[in-house]
Amino acid sequence: MHDEAAKARDYSGGYESKAVKLSNGVNAKWYTPDETPMPMLSFQLDDRTVTISSPDGSLSGSQLGE
Repeated sequence: MHDEAAKARDYSGGYESKAVKLSNGVNAKWYTPDETPMPMLSFQLDDRTVTISSPDGSLSGSQLGE
């Protein structure tokens, strides 16, 4: 069963972003929402958009995939 709520959502729209290629060849982008001062890394995985960040700042950009 395919859940309509589980469709891919890319929340990076409207924010300035920087395209990057991850070490595994996946295209991703860095962006920083206005509401939060923390950078987020977003990429497609199958039919979903995955976004990761480090709210406490314990992970560097390279650890997140830069």
